Amino acid sequence: MKKMFYLSLVMCCFIAACSTKTPKELIESADAKSKAGNYKEAIEDYDDALAQDTGSILAMWNRGNTKVLSKDFPGAIADYSLVIARRPKNADAYICRGNTKKVSGDFPGAIADLDKVIQFNPKSANGYKLRGLCKFETGDQAGAIADLDQAVSMGVNEAVVYNALGSLKLKAGDMPGAIASFDKFIGLDQGQHTAFTKRGEAKIRTGDVEGALKDLNRAIELNPKSSDAYGIRGNALFAKGKDSYGAATADFNKAIELDPKNAAAFLGRGTLKLASGSKSEACADFTKASQLGLKEADDLIAKNCK
Repeated sequence: MKKMFYLSLVMCCFIAACSTKTPKELIESADAKSKAGNYKEAIEDYDDALAQDTGSILAMWNRGNTKVLSKDFPGAIADYSLVIARRPKNADAYICRGNTKKVSGDFPGAIADLDKVIQFNPKSANGYKLRGLCKFETGDQAGAIADLDQAVSMGVNEAVVYNALGSLKLKAGDMPGAIASFDKFIGLDQGQHTAFTKRGEAKIRTGDVEGALKDLNRAIELNPKSSDAYGIRGNALFAKGKDSYGAATADFNKAIELDPKNAAAFLGRGTLKLASGSKSEACADFTKASQLGLKEADDLIAKNCK
């Protein structure tokens, strides 16, 4: 009997010790710990809060947020899924889960969630932005442009968006659109050599060779080891005329030195050699470009090297 009394006393003390804080207090404690970067301890507090109140949306949501910060993306997705199971039309929950899927590389899964965001909140600029960036990653060029243009029209003004839009429009052949997007990108961040490189490429295609050279010179100043910038500047110098062929050749050579797998640089150098009358050397460069996977080189080989 005495033994049972002590056992009951221990159990009462254990229960009391586990219940010293209410779920609200545990969540507040967890939020503070998460903000301070103590993610493990924060998650333990959220776990305790949910042990007492299994339906606490706030605990589930904030635990998910903390798991994102600790890079536990599967755990975060699981927590956001718990929220969605209880709030199936909550656009914010879908955007949290969708963004986490995006960060973890599950772009189709992210797009499915972001479709829900836009369904439940058609004015979600962030929803369009994130879905557009995911479509960019999956190769849905038209869908990405439509979503990102929509995000911009709704007030999104971010370098990452303009970079994606500029790249997509460059690939789609919309040179004015590409240039306008890179203008915006550079206005927000003047330290990214890729923006100057791509804007320079777009300017070459519009015939603005001097503008292209200015951009490409800046790209090389920012990153002297950029093979792409040297290769594209070689194209600009080639377009400038025969007096610039020597400088163009030097740029193509530098591009290939920096990246022996730069197929576009081999193609550009081959085109220049063909224009200079060095057919056999041109064909050697076209062959190399073809071996590196550049389909455009196959047409030049068929036309000039048989």
